[in-house]
Amino acid sequence: MLAAALCFALMGAVVKGVGPRYSSFELLAFRGLVGMIILSFWIIRTGRSLATEHAGAHLSRSLVGTVSVIAFFYSLVHLPLATSLTLNYTSPLFITTFLLVTGAMGRTQRWRYLLPILAGFIGVVLILQPTLAREDLWGLAAGLSGGATGAAAYMLVKALGRRGEPEWRVVFYFSLTNAVVGITLASITGWHRLTAPDLGLIVLIGMLALAGQLMMTRAYGQGRTLVAAALQYSGIVFASVIGLLWFGERLDTLEIFGIMVIAASGLAATLLSHRQDQQSTQNS
Repeated sequence: MLAAALCFALMGAVVKGVGPRYSSFELLAFRGLVGMIILSFWIIRTGRSLATEHAGAHLSRSLVGTVSVIAFFYSLVHLPLATSLTLNYTSPLFITTFLLVTGAMGRTQRWRYLLPILAGFIGVVLILQPTLAREDLWGLAAGLSGGATGAAAYMLVKALGRRGEPEWRVVFYFSLTNAVVGITLASITGWHRLTAPDLGLIVLIGMLALAGQLMMTRAYGQGRTLVAAALQYSGIVFASVIGLLWFGERLDTLEIFGIMVIAASGLAATLLSHRQDQQSTQNS
């Protein structure tokens, strides 16, 4: 999971570096194409099959995840790297909110779910003040939207896992959807001339995204969920260091505190969601 977190932090840094020269749709298209091509060679070489009985579920997961990536890429260009990554990691808070709203837990447990949600969004408010001072409202909205849609995508991935779908097939169809949606939208909004140095960086984005996704999926699927979730937040540390060294980004004191609050509440939300999953499995 540490390696996955580092991959995502590095990917975010590269996206932030080339983002001002290309649209989020272009980057999405190349990200998907690179992942799809690499996986295609591996699938053909190992003789695996892409046939599935859950095409509709794959389509839902891939479309929701694609929206999350577009929002994340947009926020990376307009916010500090660590802030953007932190907002993207608000997914556990949205998952816990969903469990609370749908009544997936007993009434006596609701207060336990409510506390991390409230704490997490207090962290968002702390980040909000310096972000709005920089007039980055749309970047903030995109970051939170990425976290919300990422939560929905995560729940759809878990549903596919329960149906026996392997992680490589889920990632392949996700990459395919990234490519199709990105090419379609970029063709409407317009393409920018691609330079040779940027081509190398864009290929690197796809490789880092693919490696990070596969490692994260394996960490959650075969490792301990709570350990994986805790290590995932190490990406914020990586992003803070990279943002300082690469872009000279220095976070406001309120932002640093807000990031810490979101990370702590996200871990608490993951713990509660994991316990709820265990109880549901035992009851079924």
